[in-house]
Amino acid sequence: MAPPATSAASSLSYWKMTRWLRILIVLGCFIFATVIYQYHQSLSEPRITPHANVIETPSIPVPTKQEVRGPRIFDMVLFSTELEMLEIRMNELESVVDYFVVIESEETFQGHYKPLHFQRASRSEAFARFMPRVLHIVVPNITQAEHDRHHQMGSTGPWIIEDYLRNKGIRTALETLRPSPGDWIIHSDMDEIPRASALAKIKKQKNAASPLVLNCDLYYYSFEFKRDEPRRGPVMAQFQLAPTDVDPSSDEPVVLAQNGIRQFPKPLWEDWPNVGHRLRALVYAPEANIIPDACWHCSWCFSTISQVKSKAASYSHTEHNQATYMNNDWIIQHFQQGRDLFDRPETYVYRGPPTDIPQYVADHPEKYAYLTRRYKDPKAAFRDVPGSTDSVAR
Repeated sequence: MAPPATSAASSLSYWKMTRWLRILIVLGCFIFATVIYQYHQSLSEPRITPHANVIETPSIPVPTKQEVRGPRIFDMVLFSTELEMLEIRMNELESVVDYFVVIESEETFQGHYKPLHFQRASRSEAFARFMPRVLHIVVPNITQAEHDRHHQMGSTGPWIIEDYLRNKGIRTALETLRPSPGDWIIHSDMDEIPRASALAKIKKQKNAASPLVLNCDLYYYSFEFKRDEPRRGPVMAQFQLAPTDVDPSSDEPVVLAQNGIRQFPKPLWEDWPNVGHRLRALVYAPEANIIPDACWHCSWCFSTISQVKSKAASYSHTEHNQATYMNNDWIIQHFQQGRDLFDRPETYVYRGPPTDIPQYVADHPEKYAYLTRRYKDPKAAFRDVPGSTDSVAR
């Protein structure tokens, strides 16, 4: 005897319902897994935090006979805590730099946590007018895969994080701002301040040979103590596009990377992951053209003892982070006399009240007393030491 029609229809309906339920469950699991994957991917990507949420990549119109656009300058620095030095830098270079790139991380070179100091300061009066031209890149903490890759490149210890931060930050900046062929990329340490006059001359030159290295007058603690010999500082390289027919198995990509910063079209990005390292290495390239008297290098020029200790505990030279060197009295004595903080043989000669200084420092003598009046001050002009010239001035 055949089963009732209503029973068969009910079974069929139940089967269809459970089939769709299984499909929905599988689809839901797939969507959930995709969302989780995308979230974890986002954690390993740099956060770009310009002041207005998004920075417009300049659209370059076709030049007319009446209007020919010259090369732009992109100034790129790794930033830790040096807000005052960054303020001096931006004011000095305001008239010649088109974009400032500030690369920051919540991880020091020695692997410790640090706040995002520039992210906070970017809303202050000191930096407000620069922010439309600032690209702030927050690089995520290094992953194990990136750690291993940089170790295989030859980096060791804290230099692994420093090289990673430089590579990731500069690569992200170039991919975001998309320089045009002929634009200049500057990279230097935070305490190496290019002279605006030198960059203005380079910007006007039609056939300046890349790469360029700016020679710096080297100062220690303030602009009062100077080394006799200049030192190589910021490197400048012109952005160019590599030919699409470069053979990635040959040595040619390396040669191209040494003579300029060229973005390799896929799949020829052999050097692109290490573009920051390649750029910094141009400082000592034999083919580099040296520009004399083009920069101030003010090493360990901090306004507080706490900043001195913070640098020693965070940057790549771990051999300097010793209790002997971080004693307050030791720091004050060495800073006020121009003696090397770490007992190295370098000597710095007191040159008298400084006159060759960035204009912004000259315009704010009380604010930057620690850069001009540190010599023989009882407290070495440190702001966080009561009784110093700078603490009284403030």
